[in-house]
Amino acid sequence: MPPVMETIKDDCKIFSKDPAIKGFSRYTHIFTDVTFGLENEKRMVVIRTPEGTLQEAPFAIKKRSWNIYFPTEGRSLRDPAMFEADNIKRLLKEEEYGFILDRACLQFEPYEQKYHDITSQVYLHVNNVGHFEALRSTRHFGPMAFAFAWHKMIDDMLLDMIRNDYLKDAVQLICLYYEINSVDESREIIKSLKTEEETEQQILKTIKNVLSKESESEKIEKDKEDLELDELCFGFIQNYVSKYSPKKPQLQLALQTYKEWHNELKSIASAVQ
Repeated sequence: MPPVMETIKDDCKIFSKDPAIKGFSRYTHIFTDVTFGLENEKRMVVIRTPEGTLQEAPFAIKKRSWNIYFPTEGRSLRDPAMFEADNIKRLLKEEEYGFILDRACLQFEPYEQKYHDITSQVYLHVNNVGHFEALRSTRHFGPMAFAFAWHKMIDDMLLDMIRNDYLKDAVQLICLYYEINSVDESREIIKSLKTEEETEQQILKTIKNVLSKESESEKIEKDKEDLELDELCFGFIQNYVSKYSPKKPQLQLALQTYKEWHNELKSIASAVQ
């Protein structure tokens, strides 16, 4: 998955100001450390301005210099035309989400503002039209979920997960939301799920088991263990919806529909047994 990183800010350190050479050249001169084997981020790139100032180069110049001396395969010196406003809107309309995100990963570093702008535009479009399935099995689904959790807007993705019976994924999404936003819900969750036979440690262990299991396509037939796990996930999700959801009515209706379907499955499983 592409890493989620803070955007870089230009803080160009000034090394010297030499007014005596002002006007020596009409151009800005760029000096790049081309030592073999260094990571690009560790290469010193400095510029001498026509005014005689020697300073650290802005990131845009650094990146261009790196790509001249140590080109990244597939990365162009100029931003591709597909990232222009009209073109990216057309690609979003054609549902080319993976293509846009893959190209953004190639052209930009994950800490560039342009990368954040483009990926955010794609994530918001996917959220607005509900096309989560288009990215579910790709490397971009995790960063998209992280972005929604960071901005406290996980409800549409959560609704999609409930409707498509991805309850374990829904639990993971809510836990990510709690972790990012420093919400401590463990005690309340335990109270809402605890029965006479269950202890606090057993419930916490079960929740950890839910998080440790890989998401998988639902089976044609669910066994008893699957149904019990679904009930635990259901209670976990219900706790979030009742306390933190800004779209409570839609999610409660989806949970009610899921609960009715789940009860039918339990009845069938019991009859078969």
